[in-house]
Amino acid sequence: MEHESLGQKLRRRSDLLVLAELTGGPGFSFAPIERFLTAYQEAAKGGGAVLPKGFDFAAIALPQNPGGVANLEPAGIVNVLEANHLLDGLDVVPHISCKDANADAIVSSLVGFRKAGVTSVLALTGDKPVSAKGVFDLESVGLLRLIRKMNHDAYLGAKPDALAGVHQFIPGAAVSPFKYSEAAQMQQYYKMEKKVRCGAAFLITQVGWDWRKSLELFTYLKERRIDVPVIGNVYLLSTITPAPRLMHDIQLPGCFVSDGLLAKLHAESLDEHVERAAQQIAMYRSIGAAGVDVGGVHDYSTFITILNRAAEIGTDWEPFKDNLCWPAETPFYLYESSGSRVSLSTPKRKGRERFFDFMHRTILDPEHCGFHVFAKTLKLTGAHNENRFTYKAFNAIEKSVKYMLFECEECGDCYLPENFGYCTIGECEKGMDNAPCGDATVTGYCGNNLDRLCIGEYIYNSAAARPGGLDKLRTLINKPRIPALEHTSSLVNYLFGKDHTMHSPLIQIAEAIHASIPKTGKIMKELRGLGAAAYTSSSGPLDYIRALVETQAEEGADYIAV
Repeated sequence: MEHESLGQKLRRRSDLLVLAELTGGPGFSFAPIERFLTAYQEAAKGGGAVLPKGFDFAAIALPQNPGGVANLEPAGIVNVLEANHLLDGLDVVPHISCKDANADAIVSSLVGFRKAGVTSVLALTGDKPVSAKGVFDLESVGLLRLIRKMNHDAYLGAKPDALAGVHQFIPGAAVSPFKYSEAAQMQQYYKMEKKVRCGAAFLITQVGWDWRKSLELFTYLKERRIDVPVIGNVYLLSTITPAPRLMHDIQLPGCFVSDGLLAKLHAESLDEHVERAAQQIAMYRSIGAAGVDVGGVHDYSTFITILNRAAEIGTDWEPFKDNLCWPAETPFYLYESSGSRVSLSTPKRKGRERFFDFMHRTILDPEHCGFHVFAKTLKLTGAHNENRFTYKAFNAIEKSVKYMLFECEECGDCYLPENFGYCTIGECEKGMDNAPCGDATVTGYCGNNLDRLCIGEYIYNSAAARPGGLDKLRTLINKPRIPALEHTSSLVNYLFGKDHTMHSPLIQIAEAIHASIPKTGKIMKELRGLGAAAYTSSSGPLDYIRALVETQAEEGADYIAV
């Protein structure tokens, strides 16, 4: 029987899919993973407990240096699993994060996974490294765009008669509904939408213990008409490990354990911890999750115990609501208990934001005469030429002023206007192109530096203070900055069309979808021959044409001629 991938099962959506999140032990030990999968194989052969009806153990998830601490690499784990025949029909979902590698290194890693036959991956920004310097050349949105480009390139490079066998990654993305300030929560939902637009085929939630927040996510998805399968994250939170204390003390950014939950955990037995995990699985199953990602479980027998108990609970999880609701002291919920949406805040614009808008409108808006006067002045003085003294003097002044105002780190490709007057490099611990990540605390502070408010809070509030600002924030996706511009003058780059805003004065019409091109013409005929569902049902020819369209759009085509 041919192995069915996680992606295929997600499209089919029948049984509740179960992922087991496995990590190596202390000292880079592979033993915990080996023990778990060996017990699974013995059970599959009839020597142990099996999954209850309606549950499908579909895959194992492999985190990449969780918590920012060096651990076994997913690629290395996959190689060992394959060599020792430990998967036994299970799919593998490696976590691909941006914290330790630049874009080229990530491409190399993905190519390795493609060669190994891996199809499902989870695209993450990643935790800030504890002892090393983070890279964050990309973040989750940029990573999803990169994966989509790799998928398109695979189709475009294939022969017409080999489209059915073209390898395609099925990328997933993370979302946290467990944020308790308006700005942090709405930014999570906005970024989730951006991830879906950039190719996320499924979503996995962050860990959290608040059923109202879990339900809120599904309500928002329905409201926005986003039909993407969701996998609920279920973590066996138990005092036999330091995880509850670390989450409570904000030592694991993005994870929250309230005072009440921590006290309850210390008063409970391990069996009661297991019971809560089972109740949470039953909850996710009832509210419409396609699956669950079970973490914090170190042995297969406990894993099966949790699943069997969840099956016993079935859809009757509501009596356990109190055991699954541990919010912050002053929680923000997007929906009332009646189901109606709450009104979002409309903060006042800060003086800094007004000053930035005034300066940008006066000298940096191409529709304003100040823009042209400023550009001509720089050109006349030679300040546009990097080899001239006037350029160096102007750049030194710009750096000083922008550092004081925005903690500028001289990227040379400035996104201050897109980010409503805030810098996501200098004012963010990770220096992201599309902020925020999911590490904000319940009060909106950065989970990696509790002395600073998350940059996502500032950007959200600044956007909310402008007419139409939140709509712009929800839809705008920043492309990765141009690395070659680092340490150059961002103002000069902008004024003279060298940064991400540069646009050709010519109208670009893409013509790659043309029947006169032998390969494309052949595929277009094949697509037409597929009948009435040719343009709605996924197929090799349709995905090839889609790759052509999206690739040309990404490369800047104003129009696409067919």
